[in-house]
Amino acid sequence: MYMFLPCTCMDMQGIMEVGAGLGFVVGPPIGGVLYGAGGFRLPFLVVGGICLALLPVIFLLIPQSDCEKRLLSFRALAKLLTKFHIFLLAMANMLSLAALAFFTPIFQPFLTHQFNLSPQKLGLVFLSAPIVYVIVALLVGKLVDKLGPRWFTISGFLIEGVAFFLIGPGEFIAKPKIWLTAVAYGLVGLGAAFCLVSIYLNLLCTAKSLDEDEDKDAILGVVAGISSASLSFGEIVGPLVGGALTEAFSFQTSAVVFGEFLLAEGSLLLGVALIDWRFGT
Repeated sequence: MYMFLPCTCMDMQGIMEVGAGLGFVVGPPIGGVLYGAGGFRLPFLVVGGICLALLPVIFLLIPQSDCEKRLLSFRALAKLLTKFHIFLLAMANMLSLAALAFFTPIFQPFLTHQFNLSPQKLGLVFLSAPIVYVIVALLVGKLVDKLGPRWFTISGFLIEGVAFFLIGPGEFIAKPKIWLTAVAYGLVGLGAAFCLVSIYLNLLCTAKSLDEDEDKDAILGVVAGISSASLSFGEIVGPLVGGALTEAFSFQTSAVVFGEFLLAEGSLLLGVALIDWRFGT
C-alpha cells in the first residue's frame, strides 16, 4: 500500500492504526444496537454482508503494483528470522496487542463488581483507551518518521507498564477509584499507540540492514508477515493470560503481573538501545 500513496511509510501506518482504533470505538456500540434489534445473528450477518459488498470496490480501486516481484533468498530469510533484534521486536509487537486484548474477558466483570456502574458509564470507561489510541496514532505516525521509532517503542512500554499498575490499582498503591481506572485505561491506549505504530518501522529498518543486495519489496512482505503473525499471537495470548491470572488471583494482581512483563520488555529494549548506541551499531 505504501508504494501507491504519496505519503511516507509511517504516515500510512498511522492512518491504518487510526482505522483500527475507530473499529474498536464504533464496533461495540453498533454491535449492541444490532443485537438488540435482531438478536445474536444480525451483527454477524450485517458485518459479513458489508465485507462482501466491499470486495468489488477494493478490487476496482486498489491499483496493481508494477514492481518486479522477487522472493527473498533463503539465506536472507534465515538471517532475518534468527536475528535477535527481529525476535525482540516481534515479542514487543505481540505484547503490545496482548496488553489491549488482556482486558477482553475480565474488565467488564471487574468494573461491574467493583464500582456497580450503569451500562452507559461502563461504555464510557471502555471508550477511553480506543479514543486516546485513535487521537495519538496518526500523530505518532508523523513524529516517528522525524524522530525515529526506537524511543517511541520504549516509552510506550513504560507507559503501558505504569498504567497496568494503576488500573486496578495494585493493592499496595491505592484504593480503587473509578477515575483512576478510567485514566489508566486511557494510558494503556496511549502506550499501545506509541508501540504499535513505531514497532513496524523498527522491524523494517532492522530487516533492511541485513543485506543491501536483497529486494526491498520482498523484505517489506516478510516484515509485514512477521508483524501480522506477532499481532495475531498477541490477540490470543492477552485474553488467555488475563483470564488465567484473574482466576488464580484477582484483577488487581493480574494487572500488576502483566504490567511487570511490559516494564521488563521496555527495560530490555532500553538496554539493547543503549548497547547499540554505545558501540555504534
